[in-house]
Amino acid sequence: MSTDAEELRAVTRIVESLIARTDSGPFREPVDWKGMGLWDYPDVISELMDLGTVLKIIRQGKYDNVNDVRDDVRTVFNNCMTYNTEGSDFYTLGESYLLRFDSMFGKLAMYGGEREKRKVEMGQGRPGLEQKKTFAENLFKVNGDDLGHVVQVLDQKDPKSLSPVAANSGDNEPNVEINIDMIRSDVFWDLDAFLKKCRAREGGNKRKR
Repeated sequence: MSTDAEELRAVTRIVESLIARTDSGPFREPVDWKGMGLWDYPDVISELMDLGTVLKIIRQGKYDNVNDVRDDVRTVFNNCMTYNTEGSDFYTLGESYLLRFDSMFGKLAMYGGEREKRKVEMGQGRPGLEQKKTFAENLFKVNGDDLGHVVQVLDQKDPKSLSPVAANSGDNEPNVEINIDMIRSDVFWDLDAFLKKCRAREGGNKRKR
């Protein structure tokens, strides 16, 4: 399961836990401003949102990432605080929910960041700037055959990371440019391991000579 899918499942549990609270009634469904005679509500609140709608959108798979979910959930409580007078019961309730949600989401973001850091250290997840720099240095130093293998793998597994370039006369190297930033994470780490083995092998051959 991808990191994004795991995080969406985690934030879904957060939303469900908020809905399950006994005092979440005002936030579970769209505000019935007509039924309550709040005729100025659409004028004051430009973006209508509620927790039930957020959960529905999550289950329909229409959120691209957890930050989009976060923004909609915060809108629910910010709307409450915007429409109601500061210090009123509804304002205080909205504020308490906003603080509670921010705390829960913050822990999720912190956990996700630490998990991503561990994945990078283990050769998984999205590579960072240092990993890309080392990859580029190793790519520049390997011989033509090994470079050709890298290009072949990218052509088969991640062709969008390759861009054609004009060939130089007598140039035997692949006439493509490798865009490291475009390489898919799983392909990056496989090739990173390959390049490191090539460099270690070349280093061993030099010592033998």
